[in-house]
Amino acid sequence: MAATLVENGTNGQKEIVCPVANFSPSLWGEQFIKFSFDTELVEKYAKEIEGLKNQVRGMRKTQGEYIVETMNLINTLERLGISYHFEDKIEELLEHFFNLNLDYADEAYDL
Repeated sequence: MAATLVENGTNGQKEIVCPVANFSPSLWGEQFIKFSFDTELVEKYAKEIEGLKNQVRGMRKTQGEYIVETMNLINTLERLGISYHFEDKIEELLEHFFNLNLDYADEAYDL
């Protein structure tokens, strides 16, 4: 049923009256309505994330000039969906590898 226009008897003005639905109570109650934001927990997670970022940065440094291992690390970061944290460094590494001008005829780098 759609909203209807009804004349108010006391002052003669018309009002829009919408039908009221009588839904049964939710099975979930108000569990998803209430939300609390624990800043201590968020700060704890932020510190842990920064530590993990530094650990990944350290992994890049230990890879050295080993192109295959570094490319595998970049691929893993991309697949995990966290490469956006390291976009600048990944771009720098890819440009560095491109500019090395190695002999790519070697079978080790063959696709």
